Amino acid sequence: MSGSILYVFVVGFHHKRGCQVEYSYPPINNKTRISDEDLPPEWKTLPSLALPDGAHNFEKDSVFFHLPSLEKPNQTVYGVSCYRQISSQTLLNRSEDVTRCTVQKSVCVLSVLPLYGLLKAELEAITQVYFSQCDFDKVELLAEMYEHLKRTINISELKNRAMYGTFGRSTFISSKLVLTNVFIYSTEQISVYCY
Repeated sequence: MSGSILYVFVVGFHHKRGCQVEYSYPPINNKTRISDEDLPPEWKTLPSLALPDGAHNFEKDSVFFHLPSLEKPNQTVYGVSCYRQISSQTLLNRSEDVTRCTVQKSVCVLSVLPLYGLLKAELEAITQVYFSQCDFDKVELLAEMYEHLKRTINISELKNRAMYGTFGRSTFISSKLVLTNVFIYSTEQISVYCY
């Protein structure tokens, strides 16, 4: 899978089974409506990471977590999850499984980059809209969010921003020196060019 955004998941709390994955985009095993059994073995902890213990104590919150990469051994996948709870009385399509007075769910994104702040901001807005629909079967906006994030998050642009953030004005000067083939070996002269 290419790109920085890997998946969007919905994790819900079931009163008998605990936290469980309910939705995945893109599909896993050709299904968007999935269960924990559909998750790769390396990601079996995803439900409890995306909807942590004690989430019922808050109306809304977010959490960051890590999972192992499925494609690149010894690398990390970064997760951002925003969870909320609402009164079960407000649901338009209340399933028989809903036996408590509140429903808890989280929307989470997995990425190959630690884009915590950016993804959290996107997820907070989407999660609010997803919950305000009062119908958790309406998942189209989650697929749209995934496609939007895939289109707008450009890894090479982020790397350039990080480089400029680290080296500031010197980034442009160094680039100019390389492009004009000006090679100076004295550190004093390089310092003069940079500062």
